[in-house]
Amino acid sequence: DLKLHDIPNTVKKSMAVLSRLDVDMCNLHAAGTIRMMEAAIEGLTRPDGTRPLLIAVTQLTSTDEEIMHRDLLIPHAMPDVVMHYAKNAKSAGLDGVVCSPLEAGKVHEVCGKDFVTVTPGVRFADGDVGYLHGLRNFVVVAIGQIGFSIEQFDLLYHVAIDKMGTTLVQLFVMSKP
Repeated sequence: DLKLHDIPNTVKKSMAVLSRLDVDMCNLHAAGTIRMMEAAIEGLTRPDGTRPLLIAVTQLTSTDEEIMHRDLLIPHAMPDVVMHYAKNAKSAGLDGVVCSPLEAGKVHEVCGKDFVTVTPGVRFADGDVGYLHGLRNFVVVAIGQIGFSIEQFDLLYHVAIDKMGTTLVQLFVMSKP
């Protein structure tokens, strides 16, 4: 699960590499600025004008409001920061954001019903209205201290849409031998 967050030119070049892979969706951190997100779209868009969906992470689930204030020096309330990042992602031309299911309705109010909200690993209390299941091969690109690697995996996915129009994506990754 690669999430890009770097200077715009680096993100643009990284997305250009990802655009050549058989992936359906890419993501980055909305905290990287509107310019970084615009550069990501530039890099991700193929010569024929197509591209995978591009979504932005608003805040990592491991970041609560106290950590956001103390470690990141962001003095605002979590819901305000999430909505600000969602608006920035929309302004930059992204397709949607990764957010909490508690925030998805408000994101749709602020950014429009067609703006994708991805809430991985969560089940709706009122049950699913729409389903999409499948098994798809995908590639993960890892850039770290030990270098650059590309690994192949099978991705089992479940997409559900609840009565409010919120999209749920559950992903199960299986390593390929």
